[in-house]
Amino acid sequence: GMLNRMNGAQQQQNPTQGQNLQNLKTLFPDYQIVPEANEKFSAVSKNGSTIISGTYDEMKSLLAADKAAHSRENTSTTTNTSTTTNTSTTTNTSTTTNTSTTTNTSTTTNTSTTTNTSTSTTVSSVTGDGKGAAGTTGTGRGINLEGWYRSDTKTGNENIKLRLKDCKTAEEVISKVISAENKMDFLGTADRADLTKQLIAKNPSVFNPDGTVKANANWDKLDLPSIKWLNQRYVSNRTDNGAQVTYQSKVSGSTVTNTSNTAGAQQANLQKDYSKSIKFTETVTGSWTNAGYGTATFTDSAGKVWTFTAETTMSRTEKIGIADIKEQINEQIKAAGFTNTRLE
Repeated sequence: GMLNRMNGAQQQQNPTQGQNLQNLKTLFPDYQIVPEANEKFSAVSKNGSTIISGTYDEMKSLLAADKAAHSRENTSTTTNTSTTTNTSTTTNTSTTTNTSTTTNTSTTTNTSTTTNTSTSTTVSSVTGDGKGAAGTTGTGRGINLEGWYRSDTKTGNENIKLRLKDCKTAEEVISKVISAENKMDFLGTADRADLTKQLIAKNPSVFNPDGTVKANANWDKLDLPSIKWLNQRYVSNRTDNGAQVTYQSKVSGSTVTNTSNTAGAQQANLQKDYSKSIKFTETVTGSWTNAGYGTATFTDSAGKVWTFTAETTMSRTEKIGIADIKEQINEQIKAAGFTNTRLE
């Protein structure tokens, strides 16, 4: 623009134009004056609205007039203020808790305000319901604000391990989902029934109202509950005892105790401290005594009864015989996977 022309013109200016430029700058020091071609000059008017241009003599009168007009403006009470504010806020939060959980929330606010008091506000807020319908985020695989998420029955865990598309009823889907790792297979019968109703209601593309899978079921639209949602809806006052879980149902109010078969619960079962005593039966063979066998029995937190037995041949004392039995049974308990069981 003007600066480029200035640079080009400065290289071509003759001494006369250069002298005239200096004179104009001396006369009007608060204007940015630049040389133009054909012995002309240009400057921007004081209010920034027009370009003043002309020969040396023309510029002297034009700039003087603009300066006088500007000084009148300064004493006038007219103000012209234009304020435009564009604020764009985008928040992408991604949370993963062993159950592919993604949150996409996009909020955009445009506010334009001018001094003529015309104010317009446009607020656009889009929340995905995870169903891929019009008006959703369109991500297709996000958790929505209600705590349900779009399952992946093509390539994800819901396909590879759970094979949900093989299910024939909503109840079967729920049974598989809550039995998956970190989910909640300890939920009681009443809560499972309520959860099955919720699943049917949220997935009209997959289930008939009676819970059977539709002939043309669209598994790409299957939404499943997150662990967070399940806890918020059903579970209060939870206590864990190895693989055994006790909780009070928020829906029915009853107290439920069930054994969980998830890998985490089974690990807790094996790590629980079981302290059991050995029952040792002494036998006598010929002139030797203290041969015999011993048994240790305990019930684990999953309700399974374990019985370990071992024999000892003739020992000099009963104490040595019992120690031998304990050593053998401890090895058997360790081989069964228990890590914290002590024999008295």
